Amino acid sequence: MKRVIIPFLALILFVGCSPTKPGDPSVTGQWKGSSTVYTISTNLVLNQDGEQITGSGVVSGTYNYNGAPRDFTNNVKVTGNCAYPGVSLSLSYNSGGSNYNYSYVGTFKNEKTISGQLDQYAITLTKQ
Repeated sequence: MKRVIIPFLALILFVGCSPTKPGDPSVTGQWKGSSTVYTISTNLVLNQDGEQITGSGVVSGTYNYNGAPRDFTNNVKVTGNCAYPGVSLSLSYNSGGSNYNYSYVGTFKNEKTISGQLDQYAITLTKQ
């Protein structure tokens, strides 16, 4: 009897320690996003393992520099955390020998939509 109980208890403890609940949506996959206020878009490929998120992608758009529009495209490395329904991402990139970072904080609205802020820009991410 002890041989059956110990493996069964170990299984319960292992499953019980999972950082995400069964049925919670995963961020694993391709996500696209854009802002309705500013010209900025994202294309991210993410992987979720428990609560940890990793991935890569592109953030691009146009900003105003001294009255003149300037385009930008940044290849980003993504790390983050998902504690459903909350999602927080750090998107880092290097430009001109300097390291930069975007921060994204959002909330799942449904399994294919995350609404949030990329720094000061409202961005809705949609799973492709």
